[in-house]
Amino acid sequence: MEAPRVVETGPGRPALSLTGREAALIVLSGTAGSEASALREGDAAIGPPALLVRLAGAGRARLLVEERDQPGRPEVVRVGRDDLVGASLKGVAGIRFLHRSTGGVLLRLGPPPGVRWLVTGLRAVAVFSGKLLLHERGGVRPLSAGDCALTDDPARTIPLQAGNDSAVAIALGAPGIQVAIG
Repeated sequence: MEAPRVVETGPGRPALSLTGREAALIVLSGTAGSEASALREGDAAIGPPALLVRLAGAGRARLLVEERDQPGRPEVVRVGRDDLVGASLKGVAGIRFLHRSTGGVLLRLGPPPGVRWLVTGLRAVAVFSGKLLLHERGGVRPLSAGDCALTDDPARTIPLQAGNDSAVAIALGAPGIQVAIG
């Protein structure tokens, strides 16, 4: 499996290339897909790489992309930024599991304000509103709407803190991701 990466699609850009047995993408900005099936900022799709390449082929977008070695569903699963889907994590406020597969998870973080999550297995996080504080080895890194962070060591426990009451982020994580309040 390759580490998550940020790519840009659209006219004049190289076609998106995905390998692996499953892929996940999050639209950071722009629109991926044609109008009838468009994914917009904060929307995500998980599925077979060939189907996601076709979906991302239309439109112009900046995407957070992860390729996975383990197979997932044979169809594309779409998750809208504001969809009320997934499962909450018992005892941990402000986290929802939007999608799980053998290759990884898609999480929605936020709100509430001021909560501090301890996340082990975080691969990447993209902020769509408000602010998150990412506690890295070198100090605290503020992430505001439009920012994206790729972790250098998903096995390390990373503290994340909601910086205000409007913080909303989407994250990619390892299949065995662990989240606690801390």
